[in-house]
Amino acid sequence: HTRFRNVTGVQTCALPILALALGAGAAIDDAARLANLAAAIEVGKRGTATVSLAEIREALASWA
Repeated sequence: HTRFRNVTGVQTCALPILALALGAGAAIDDAARLANLAAAIEVGKRGTATVSLAEIREALASWA
């Protein structure tokens, strides 16, 4: 079983999340982890896609 991976738009997903987290006062390593998490969610979708706050929260909750 191979999951679809589409890297289209990863930079337009990861960089804004990184900037948002840093602007909110997150440490660089935490901001980078959050950006990578959002990018990981995005590449699992077909085409250029968005990542919602709910999707990020769900992914973070699954790690806890």
